[in-house]
Amino acid sequence: MNQYELLQLLRHNAKQAAVQLPKSLNIFLEKTTLIIDIPTKRTLENMQTDGAAIESWIFLLKRWIPKIEKVIIKWESLPPDYISTKENAVYHYQRFLYRMDKISKAFPWVTILPSNQLDLATSTFKTSKNLLMNTPSTKRATKTVVKKELEAYTESELEALILFDPQTSNAFKQHFNLKTIDYQLPVGIFEANISNSARVFSGRKSAIDIWGIDQDDNCCLFELKKAQNRKVGVLSEMFFYAHILLDVLNKNIQFAQNNQYIQPILNAKKVKCFLLAPYSHPLIDKTVFQLMNTSQFGIQYAQAFIQEADSQSILFSDFSAK
Repeated sequence: MNQYELLQLLRHNAKQAAVQLPKSLNIFLEKTTLIIDIPTKRTLENMQTDGAAIESWIFLLKRWIPKIEKVIIKWESLPPDYISTKENAVYHYQRFLYRMDKISKAFPWVTILPSNQLDLATSTFKTSKNLLMNTPSTKRATKTVVKKELEAYTESELEALILFDPQTSNAFKQHFNLKTIDYQLPVGIFEANISNSARVFSGRKSAIDIWGIDQDDNCCLFELKKAQNRKVGVLSEMFFYAHILLDVLNKNIQFAQNNQYIQPILNAKKVKCFLLAPYSHPLIDKTVFQLMNTSQFGIQYAQAFIQEADSQSILFSDFSAK
């Protein structure tokens, strides 16, 4: 089944006539095996973009096309000239390798082509004994809260509303059973020391939007999206951030320094990761998260919707209450 036929089947099963598959990926189905062939360029792009959101398409296609039993991923390895001619190429590629390794470990039905295994085996996160992550800053400046219609909020304004508006913050804590909430948890990864020359992945200043510790001592991560942001790539982001934090809990990655935020994270029992948005892509539903929750790593994924209670307040709901 070629990519066009696969798209028609996806549209039919999901009852979504307007959805598209990324033309920049070669995706086809051989009997019950989905094959995703990734050009080098896509291994170096932001995982939020459709052509680089490999994990997202794996989850969505398997959810909506039940005949898919197995997924094979293959890609064009990074040529040596890319390292010298493309800025940050090696960091993007290292992050891509980390993501592909994790998805093939998390789900037994996902495999990597043998020709790509050497790149995985020699990647920095496999060979380094001293991976470090930025420590959360102790400086927590209060952001200005702006009240407006839900559709008009930027992601930064939504973040401020959830963190610093007392009514919204209390509703948020109650819905997710949180005892603490905070924001901008850095996920820059380095080797041996925190410096530009020691970074392992791109996005040395990347951070998780909102995070907290719940009453059961689980570390909860929230990927926040505004109303207009409905990209499939959010699933890849969630998958990546959750595994970074799990590696911290498992001591495969160490915090660079100690401060008051470190110990609750290190003491967490497991990682939970939530998509927090007014809307999501039409292919993303509760069953997609149920599929993600079959991961061998025990990470829990879910979505919660941001909704207007009235002109002055926000509430949070799950799929069943949407």
